[in-house]
Amino acid sequence: STSLTHFVDLAIPGISIAPGGNEPADIRNSELCTAILLDMDGSIREPFAYGFRNAGTTGFSIMEPIWQRKVIQGIGPVIGLKGLYTRPSSSFANYGHNGIITDDYGNIVKFRQLGDSNHPGVEVEPGEVIYYAYQGNANNRYGTSVLRPVYESWAAKVKIRRIYQVFMATNASGIRHGRMPTVDWLDSAKRSAVMDTLKRLQSLPAFVSAKEMDLDIQIPPGTAGTHFKLMLDFLNEEIRRGILGDSSFSGTTGAEGTYGGKMAAQSNVRTRFHIQGSAFCDACGEQLFPMILAMNGYTDGRIPRLQPVPIATSEEERAQSLAMLAEMKQAGLLTITPSKEVQLEILRNGFRPMGIEINTADESDAQD
Repeated sequence: STSLTHFVDLAIPGISIAPGGNEPADIRNSELCTAILLDMDGSIREPFAYGFRNAGTTGFSIMEPIWQRKVIQGIGPVIGLKGLYTRPSSSFANYGHNGIITDDYGNIVKFRQLGDSNHPGVEVEPGEVIYYAYQGNANNRYGTSVLRPVYESWAAKVKIRRIYQVFMATNASGIRHGRMPTVDWLDSAKRSAVMDTLKRLQSLPAFVSAKEMDLDIQIPPGTAGTHFKLMLDFLNEEIRRGILGDSSFSGTTGAEGTYGGKMAAQSNVRTRFHIQGSAFCDACGEQLFPMILAMNGYTDGRIPRLQPVPIATSEEERAQSLAMLAEMKQAGLLTITPSKEVQLEILRNGFRPMGIEINTADESDAQD
């Protein structure tokens, strides 16, 4: 759970909306979409962070906009959003049910959600919901869960924790051994009475026994169970490494390596997750904003850009991030290609603290 929280926080620490251009219609579209998202129930980040977490854990995410007539201060009456609700992925892909219907070329034509005893199933068109598949493509519309690489570690952790709980229940208060005369031991009623007394010793500070009864409590050494805890720590580290791709954010590895090496590793992880968060936000914005604009009668101007707010880092970390991006691209490890706008924003964030402002040709002409 902690690793998944890091997974979301690194990819989508916050949400921002930027105009798609500099024309008046572009600015108007951006202001309208921003006002409508800010007026939703809850925070603007919450539905996108939850949708991204759901996509990461199950492989894909389907969010449904809930429309509502509103009057927004500074904007006026609009068809706004009450919220963006992520639908359970299991209702679209469960026990052989294929809820993402595609044509022969892999294009999505409809989504079919399973119903239950209280709600009938429903079919919706792609333009009615917001869909995103984590590491998905035309051949894999259900995406890939970030938990897949850590399944074996997680399954082993569950089994070991159960064994550890049994170990603690039987050993933490000592192993109680009662001895009684053989003639009494042969009497099942007397034997059961003594056994009940031994069991209650876990919670009773005192008890009364027959003079002939001999009691021995064997307390395990303080190191008992250490191997369980070491194995659990190891599996937790494997899970963190599998989800985050690096152990530099782990509290158990703070003493390993140099401080500079750890900071560089964390910067690389932030850069990688910022790219993933940008891909998710791009997909959401490209689907959601045209809906909002069409609902309110606007067909002109460019759609705004939904972006994750990057985590503030030092100049040194920004330079390391840019170098890491270049290395990943050259090595063919950058499998998610961000849009040109996102690439430009990453460059700006990297060079702006150094006093270098990067502008496109169109922006330079506009300033002239």
